Formats: sequence, structure tokens, C-alpha cells
Amino acid sequence: MSQNLPGLGSKDQRRHARLATLQTARIRFAEGIAIPAEIRDYCPTGLYVAFHGEGTPDAAIPALVGTAVRVEFAAGSSGLFRFEGRVAHMSPGGVGVYVSVLPDGALQALRTASERMVRPGPAMAGPDLNPQQVQALQQQCGSHLHRFLDAVMEDFFQRAVERLAEAGQEEPSFLERSRFEYGAQELEQRRSRIQSDFFDAMRNHMQHLGPISNGPEGAPASKGNLALVDEAEFEDWLNLSAVIKQIEADLAPSLDAFEQRYSRLVGKRVDRKNNSFGPETIGRTFQNAIQVLDFSNRMRTVLYKTLGQAISIHAPVLYQQLNETLACLQPAAPVPGETQTVSKPAPAAATRDESTAGDGPKPDLAEVADILNTLYKQEQAGTPQSPESSEYTLDRILATLNQSQRRAAKGEMPAVRSGRQAIVPPQQGAARPEVLQVVSHLQQAVRQLGERGSQLPPPSTRAGAGPAIPEASLVELLSALDALPLTSQAAPGMPSLPDQVDARIASAGGDSRRLAANHRRILESTSGLFARARADFVPSSDMELLVKRMERPLLKLALQDENFPNLPNHPARQVLNLIEQFAVAADDKGKFFDAKLQRFLYLLVDRVCSRADDDPGIFETVRDSLEKVLLPILQIRRTRVARLQEASEGRERIRSARSRVNAALEQRLAGREVPAMLLRLLDAGWRQYLVLLELRQGAQGEVWDAGLAVLDQLFAWLDPARRDTVRSIEAAQTLLNEIERALATVNIDPSLLSAFVDELGERLASGPSAASTGAAMVLVPPGRLSASPGEEDNIRAAHRQLVDRLRVGDWWDFGADGSRVPMQVIWISQPPLSCTFANRSATSKTDLTLAELSRQIQRDLARPGKDMDLPLIERSENGLFDETYQNLMHQVLHDPMTGLLNRRGFMQRLGQLAMPEEEGKAHAVGVIEFDQFRMIYNTCGVEAAEALTRNLASQVKAVIGPDAALASFRDDTLAILFPNCSRTEGCTAIDNLLAQVKDYHFQHEQHSYSIGFNIGMTEFAPARISPVDAIRQADSACITAKSLGRNRMQVYDQASPQMQNQESLMDWAGRIDSLLSGSGLHLRCQKVMPIDAAAALLPYYEILLGIESEHGVQINPMSFIPAVERLQRAHEIDIWVMRSVFEWIAANPSAFATAGGFAINLSATSLSSPEVMSYLQRVLPDRGFPTSKITFEITETAAIGSYGAAQDFIREIRRYGCKFALDDFGSGFTSYAHLKNLRTDSLKIDGSFVKDMLKNPGDHAMVKSMNDIGHSLGLRTVAEYVESPQILEALREIGVDYAQGYAIHKPCRIEDLVLEETTLAGSGARKNAAH
Repeated sequence: MSQNLPGLGSKDQRRHARLATLQTARIRFAEGIAIPAEIRDYCPTGLYVAFHGEGTPDAAIPALVGTAVRVEFAAGSSGLFRFEGRVAHMSPGGVGVYVSVLPDGALQALRTASERMVRPGPAMAGPDLNPQQVQALQQQCGSHLHRFLDAVMEDFFQRAVERLAEAGQEEPSFLERSRFEYGAQELEQRRSRIQSDFFDAMRNHMQHLGPISNGPEGAPASKGNLALVDEAEFEDWLNLSAVIKQIEADLAPSLDAFEQRYSRLVGKRVDRKNNSFGPETIGRTFQNAIQVLDFSNRMRTVLYKTLGQAISIHAPVLYQQLNETLACLQPAAPVPGETQTVSKPAPAAATRDESTAGDGPKPDLAEVADILNTLYKQEQAGTPQSPESSEYTLDRILATLNQSQRRAAKGEMPAVRSGRQAIVPPQQGAARPEVLQVVSHLQQAVRQLGERGSQLPPPSTRAGAGPAIPEASLVELLSALDALPLTSQAAPGMPSLPDQVDARIASAGGDSRRLAANHRRILESTSGLFARARADFVPSSDMELLVKRMERPLLKLALQDENFPNLPNHPARQVLNLIEQFAVAADDKGKFFDAKLQRFLYLLVDRVCSRADDDPGIFETVRDSLEKVLLPILQIRRTRVARLQEASEGRERIRSARSRVNAALEQRLAGREVPAMLLRLLDAGWRQYLVLLELRQGAQGEVWDAGLAVLDQLFAWLDPARRDTVRSIEAAQTLLNEIERALATVNIDPSLLSAFVDELGERLASGPSAASTGAAMVLVPPGRLSASPGEEDNIRAAHRQLVDRLRVGDWWDFGADGSRVPMQVIWISQPPLSCTFANRSATSKTDLTLAELSRQIQRDLARPGKDMDLPLIERSENGLFDETYQNLMHQVLHDPMTGLLNRRGFMQRLGQLAMPEEEGKAHAVGVIEFDQFRMIYNTCGVEAAEALTRNLASQVKAVIGPDAALASFRDDTLAILFPNCSRTEGCTAIDNLLAQVKDYHFQHEQHSYSIGFNIGMTEFAPARISPVDAIRQADSACITAKSLGRNRMQVYDQASPQMQNQESLMDWAGRIDSLLSGSGLHLRCQKVMPIDAAAALLPYYEILLGIESEHGVQINPMSFIPAVERLQRAHEIDIWVMRSVFEWIAANPSAFATAGGFAINLSATSLSSPEVMSYLQRVLPDRGFPTSKITFEITETAAIGSYGAAQDFIREIRRYGCKFALDDFGSGFTSYAHLKNLRTDSLKIDGSFVKDMLKNPGDHAMVKSMNDIGHSLGLRTVAEYVESPQILEALREIGVDYAQGYAIHKPCRIEDLVLEETTLAGSGARKNAAH
């Protein structure tokens, strides 16, 4: 939403004309630091201040509209001007400032700067250049550019076809390879048009100097709604940006010199964005020219890289010619890179072949050990060691290394190598994709989305010239970085590292300097990477401090060698990754078990810090030392994990044996009256004795049978009803001796065993006396001795989704917020009922049943964590990227004014409640409208109205609590969700809310208002209604509430529909069998027509289900299908439909031959139904028709809810030649990876987007986006709900392949299809005869 202060609103609202100027200035937000900037335009009541460099400085990011600011600038002899104002609007590149009245002196100074800017003088056009000479120089430059572009285009088209073919060979699927092959052919066919469009656009740019894009940073436009930025378009923009930035970096010195010279020639500032001769303009123009190609982003990226190679080959000659042509216009300041050089690490250190990596000097670990022993000779090193952690002492590690070396020298075993293959995961040696650069662009996109109301004019309309404050050299920057204390953790509100460095440079004395834009970007991304890396450790722990000590040398290295973070085999990167792996020798708080090991690591890190500036090879030396010591440490951890796994497996065997023994006892004794002494015998140790027997030889054999026979003998001896049992003293003694010998093998307290045997002997001697309490009979109820047979199956069913998330090797975080401990899954029982986690050192473990783990997850004490096996830098890059992307998605799903969810975010939240794991739960959904908004808007203005909305949102949010979700739908409308809340509980919560917020008092200046509320509520049960219906019902109830007066609440009357729904369910349950066996069901079909008549596609038919009552009345399937799904019988309906379709095809082969095929819908239950799979495996191989004309449609929700089952089903049935379509695409949460892995053939766009696409630009954008996604995967696209010729025409313009709806064909009975196809065939024959 646009936010402006008076005087700086839209152009129509401005009272004063804006005048261009260029004046160096500083701006300060509230009490923040002064930020270097430039005043670009002004009027008597305001001005626009642009920031230096790229994007918004961190110090300016918190600024909101209305924030107090102070601007100051010095204008030569006129003196220093200071004045205060307020933020009128923010943008990524600058800020609009409202000032009540600019001082006269400041106005005059800005006018003078304007006159200097527009009047070319010696500083602009150069000495003695008249307009004719200026024009002649421009024409010469244009000729150089034209010859350059000819050569670039020629090179590009020669290479591009070959590059596409090579890239296609790397694709795993035949479909993708074919796309690349066809793309190469299309490129050749459209070469003339691409070249023509490209050269025409370049000529236009030469005539009108300015940037290509409309956005401040060249990002793709959002088509009027920033929440609907096309992700594929944004990815395409990023891919080209990476190529452009690389070329600009390679050509920076000559490019800077030309831009300064050309700026003087044309009298206005020329930079990377508006330079008609620059890579940015050339690249973006090329991007627009190839829009005629139906290429995926991957194919377009191949073209961008090929173009970049051609530009890089010819560009050095071009800029040399251009600079020579403009030699009379010397740059106003030294060109960065031409006069200064800074030593960089030797390239060989980063790219040296592994075969020679060991040729350098080897670390003397014995010397290191001697130094450490000297340091600790006065006291015993380290803290007291536990048995678990003592293995990680440095003394033991070095002894292991020495022993290994001695054994290797004797030829007993291979020597311990210092190879990175054993420690660092193998990676490509070439530079990886520049993740940090992508993150930088995402951060910029987040800022742009945060400025939705900005009135910032596009860059092409801004005046300006080169910065007045020169950039600091790299030497000055490194010096400032050395002088800066790097804190362990950044405090809230603390300036960012680039701002701190900038301030240090500015205060260093002498001439004023500022931080260069590229240096700021490097510092921002690299320091952000380190902040993310340190976040993995406990603050101020040994591990965190070690990583922190490495930050300064690596920051300096990144400034000197920008490619360093992207080279996985760079020694500096490997050093940091290796240091992090020593966490396996530390406790859960990051403290090393052994102080000698800690000192060893600190010594090595200190070597890096002290010698990195002078000796780039120090990283290799330290890396080799770290690898040699780390290798045995990792082996220790692996050994410990193996022990823990064996222990867990042993416990599982005991548990399984106990379970089988209990089952045997349950079978033998449950439901019977048994002597109480027999049960006491089991508890005294006989059950454990049977468990030992089961472990040793299983539940079979003579010994096992003898153990159970003892129970039978004791039962018979003590049972009063067994009068026929022979009881003698000898037999009693024999039984007692056998029991005593067996119990002696079990770990029982001897005194307790002796007492029990004595008591048992007395009972045996006395026999089954009725008066003896020990001989009392006790009924053993079922389940008393063992769990019910299906208990384990029930547990597995309840936690099946959790089982799917558990994989051995995965990392989870345990503990409360602020003290998370990473633990790895090292063992899972079979069947999966329990699991074991080990910490990083494997010195402690946690055993949990699935039920216990589930409870931990629900209480947020356990959650899936980062993959700690990934190298630290890669893990940190991923974390930084995810965090930035989440911030971007947060912007898309939230209202910028209130910070609440917007409609899209709220609908997504409701959609999550419709997922299978939430099945069976009910929720309360409400719509809240408050009155007086329009009156306040018209009377008090937009700011007051927005303040009212924010205040009311805060008030409601404070009342409803943290579990409820609140969203902003319109200026005067909120939506609310109470999850897991029944209708009654929802009414209570709404009543409480209304009681606390009704007649809310709002005061604005002299105006006072009482705000009334009306609330409509409905119960949202995903099994019964959709999220859209829930919102519609709540909105309808809210309208009813408003009709009753203010401050009213109305519940949607769904009691009657709910009862009808339940009665309908019971009614259908009794009718399904009769429908399946009788004539109540029939097949209907609807044609799906190709939109482009020229396309070589055939129409086909979707099979629909028809239902008739006993009286011949048609019944809406929308009431029948949900009922059979809830009754778990949908797969039976699917089998009936398939059988009926196949029978119709067999009976009407000629009619089917003329059709393009049939599409049959499958329910979610059919995907995992053995009956459906068995039926298809039985009938498909023997059918006498082409199975390729059968398409099975699966909804997106069903595919995601049963993702694994859907993959298996599709993979199996595709073997018979059938095809698959993903139906209702856009209604669920399919990721791009899921969509690709499902291997469907077509994609049906959700009709809810299609039916309103002419009225809703957002729906139109979604349809286009989904069509592009489908085509990028090689899928045919189908649009449903095509109800008018206008919608059909819009779909044709977008490029959708098929259309379905009443504008195409009304559904008919399948019997009528024979007549229809015959009529069409006859019509075609008559036309042919006429011709």
C-alpha cells in the first residue's frame, strides 16, 4: 500500500514542480549514524535523497514513513546547511523527505547545483568541444559498438546450437533431451528475427540513454501486484545477472574509464545501468529479443552463458577503441583498478591439482606436541575426563598417529594420509554457483517488496553524476578492517559490519573517503555468512570463538579474491570447514573435552591470523595439520556410534524376545483361573528366564518346552480342581530344584530368591489346600500378560508419517529454544517403534519410542535440524539462502501495513488444515468488519485510516492469543482462525473478543470516533467444506450480523446442513452396494479440445460419473463422491468406472478409434489400493485397444497427500503405456521437485483460477504462471471451467494447449458419444466429397 506524507504524494497531488539537482549530502534517521548520500531533486517542501552504492544501507532499513530525519550538506562558500524533516516514502535506492519549508539559502544552493549539472563545462564536455564535435564522437563510438555487436552475434549463433546440444545430453530424461534438441532447431529458425529485434532495440538505447528495466535495480516487474512476482521470471533475471556481473567484474577498469569519459561527453551520469555500450544493456536487450523462444530457464541460461563468452572475447577490444576515441576526455578521478594493485593469494593455492597437494612442507606434529607439553608441564592438562570423552584427548590422538606411522613404515598397514577425500566430502574443483550473489539479489527483492507504496521515480528519470566522495582503496579498506574490533555476536540495533568499516574509513583523517559499492556487497554477504556459521554454536563457546577468530583473515581474503567463497577446494575454505568438524571432540556446549586439543587448534588459528597477509600458503599448511589430527578423531566417533548402535540393537532383541515370551504366556494363561503362586513365580524371575531362553535358541527346542512345562506342572500341582494329579514329596522336590537352578541363572537378589524358594517349597509340600492363601486361584484377564496382538500395528498407524520422516543419518535438534543440541539418528528399530539419537561426539545418546518423539515434537522440544555432515560454509550458505527466501515469502503472504497475513496467506493457512494429517479436526473461522472506516478516511486522511486499521489489528491480536491466526482482507475487514476449535468453543471465543473490542475509541486530533464491530463465524471442517466455502459462509454470517445492528455476532446456520450431511452419509452407505450392482450409475463424458487448431493435437474426453435415483432423477455427484470417500469406498467406484469404460471401448471400437482418448479420474484411496492395482495389472495387458489413449487423472491434493503411493502407482501403470494428468493444479502445495518426480504427461490448471481470470489480474497471472511451469516440464496444459469465448481467447493468447468447459462441449452420456462421433465423421466425409 502506498504511504506518503503531505507534499510528497503522487504527481497529481504535488503543489510544486520537482527540479533535478546533484548535491553531496549526509542523512541521519532518528538517532542513527550519518549516511553518505546525494540530493537528486528538490522542491520548496521536500527533496529526494539517493543512497550511494547498491540498495538501501542497513542503517536506513528500519526507517518507516514519518520517521524523523536530518539532512545536511555543504555548498562551497555558501556554508553548511542543516534542516530536519520526515520520511515521505522509502525505496531501495533512496528516500523522499518532506520538509515544511526549505531554508532560502539551501534552496539557492540546490538551484546553483542544478545549473552546474545541466550546463556542460570543462568538467563535462571537456575543453573546446562544440556540439558538432560531440556528435561526431558519439557517432564514432556508435560505429565501434555496431562492429562489436556484429562480431558478438556471429560468435553467439555459431556456439549456441552446439552448447544447447551438449547441455541436452546431460539431461536424465528423453523428454528433456528432446526439448534441448528442438530448442536448437528453433533458435536457428528464428535467428533473423532475434537479430533484427536485438539491433533495433540497441539503436533505440543509443538514442535514449537510460536503463532497460523499470525497476530500480533491473529486477523483473511485478505486473502491478508484488505478491504475484513470477518465480520463473525472477530466476531467469538472476541467471542473466550472474553472467552480466562476471563480465563487468572482468572489465571493470576499462569500463569505469569509458563511463566517466562518456558521462563528460553527453553531460549526464553514465553508469552500469544506463550505459548503452555496457554488458547490462546488451544482456537485457538480448533477454528481451529471445522472448520469442519457448525455452525453459535452463535452456535460456545456456544462451546467456554463450552470449557472455562472446562478449568477453570481443569486449576488451571494444573498450580500448572507445577509450582511445574519447582520449581527449580524461576521467575526473583515478579509475579503480588502473593505478593500484593489492597482493592476492597465489591462484595455485586454490586450484592446485590434488596429486601435488602434498609436496609442500609437512607440519611437524611432534613439535606441536612438545610446545603443548611445555605449556602444561606445571599442571595436568585439561579438565577431569569422563570415560566417554577421554578418547578425544590430543595425547591419545597423537599416539594413534605415531603408531599408525610406525606400522606403515613396517609395511603392516597404509600410512594415514592427509588426503581431503577422507575428511572433506568430494566436490567439484571449479567455482560453484555464486550462492551469496543470489542471496544478495533475494535480499534486494525483499526490500523492494517492502516498499510497495514507494513513489520513487524510475532510474531513467533521475538526474545525477558521479559520487562526490571518492571511494576508499583496497589498502585503506584492509587497514580499516584491521583496526576494527570484531564482536562475537551482533547486538540488536548495532550497525552492520560495512557501516562500521565505512565509519572507520570516514574518521581515519585526511581526505574524505567512502566504502566502495562492490566492497560493501562483499562485506555484507561474507559477514552474513559468518553470522550464520556462528549461529550453529553456543555463544562464546570454544567452537564459536575459533570460527570467530577466522573471520577477519577470511573477510580480507574475500575482499582481495572475490571468487574465494565459491571455490570448494580453496584451502582457506577447507580450513574453516575442518575446524568446524572438530566439534565432534567437544561437548554439547561447544567446550573441548581436552584442553591440549583446544590449545592446538588455537595455535593453528593464530598462525593463520598472524601470517595470512604475508603468506597465502599458510592456509595449505594449517589445512594439512588439521586433516592429520582430525582423521583419527572422526574414526573415534564412528567407533562410538557403532557401539551405540550395537547396544540399541541388543536392547531391541531383548524387547522383542520379551514380547514373544509375553505372547506365549498370554496364549497359555489368559482367561483362566491360575494359582497366585504361579503368577508370583513369573514375577520373581521365571519370565526373565524364558526371555533368556528365547534369546539363546528361540521359542522352540527341548529347553524352551521344559521351561513352559514347569509352569504346567506348577499349575497342576496347585490347582484344587486337579484331583487326578499325583503329588509326592519326591516330585515336589524335583520341581523345586529345577525352578531354583533356573532362577539362579537370572540376576536376582540371593536373599529374595532364597525366601521365595522356601515359600514355594512350603506350598508344594502342603498341596492345593483351600485354606492356603498361597494356593488361591486368580483370574488372568486378557491382555494382563501381554499387549494385544494389534497394538504394534496401531502404533505404526498412528505414527506412520513420523516414520516416513525418520532416516538413519538425519540430524535433529533437541531442547528448548536457545539451547538446541544437534543429535543424529543412528538407529531405528524394525518394525519402527523406537529410535536412538547420538550427539556430535557420540558421548551421549537418547532412546525414544515413536510416541515419545511425537510428544517432543508437539512440545517443540524436537525438530528436524540442519545436516551437520555438510561442510560448515555450504551449510551456512544454505541457511542464509533459506532465511532470505523465507523473508521473501513472508513479504508475499503478509499485508505490508498491518504485518498480518493477507488473503493469500490466510487461504494457505486454511489449506494446511485440509492436509491428511489434520483430518477429522474442526476449526472456527470468522470475518470481522468494523464501521466508520470510510468516514475516517474521508475526514482525517489516509494516515489516520491506516493508523486505525493497525490499532484495531493489534487490539484483536492481543485478545485472541498466540494460537489463533489473524489476517487483513480489506481496509475494514479482518479474518480470524481458531484452530482445533469446535463451534461452541468458537462462539465463546468470538463473544469474548466482541466484548473487549466493541465501541473501540479512536481519537485523531480533534475528532473522536466509536468503532463498532460485526463478526460472522462458521465451523470449518475440511472433510465437509473447502476453505473458499468457509470464508464465504463466515462472510455471509458477517453480513447478517451487520443487518442486525452494530457489535453483533452471527454464526452461520450450518446445523441443518450438517445434519443433512450426516443423514446423507448414512443414506449413501446403504445404497452403494445397490448402485454398484444395479443401474443407478452411468458414464458421462465431456470433450477436451485443443485450443490451437493448427496444433497436431486430437480432442479427447474426460469420463464423468452420472447418478440417477430410483425415480430417474439426476443426482449431483458432488454430494455422492465425498460420501463414498469418507466411507473409504471410493476405490470401488473407480473400479466400476474403469470396468465400464473398458467394456464400452470393447463394444464400440470404431467410435473410440476416432476419439483422442479417455481421461479417467482416480481418487486418493485408489493410489494405495491393492484391489485397484491388481485389477489394472490383470486387465491392461490383454486389452485390444491402444492403452496410450487412456489417461488417469489424479488431483494435486491426492498426489501430495499420498506422494509415495502416487509415485509408485504412476511408475507401475505407465509400464502398460497409460498416461497421467495432474488435476486441479494450483489448489495444493506441490513443489517443483515433486511435480517433476511425479512424471505426469499433462497438467490441468485449477478451474478456480480460470473462471475469473478476465476479471482478476491475479488469477490471469496465476494461469499464465502455471502454464509456463507445465511447459517448462514438457507437459501439456489443460484449462478447466472455460465458460465463454472470451476466456478461450485469453487462454489462446497465453498458450494453453487444451480447454474444457461449457464453451467447448456440454457433458453427455457416453452412449451419445457414438452418435456424436458418427455425425462428425459423416460431416467430414461429406466435406471431403464436396472437395
